[in-house]
Amino acid sequence: MINYHNAPNHRYNGYSYVPFIEHDDGEVRKATHRVVCIETGDETILEASPYRWLTSDEFSYHIDMLFGDVYGDSE
Repeated sequence: MINYHNAPNHRYNGYSYVPFIEHDDGEVRKATHRVVCIETGDETILEASPYRWLTSDEFSYHIDMLFGDVYGDSE
């Protein structure tokens, strides 16, 4: 079960994974996968399963897809 005691703290390529928990009725907890840019403080939410934390590899993948130069397009 996800809880604040086992929440990961991933950092990658200038971004930090800062998840938080939303409580449903009863015992159900859902994670919201918040990402914060370390330099600017800008936040975004990643679309992923709300029932488990992201692994470091999953977090890196999401950052690369959202903000990275995945296909070598930048000059």
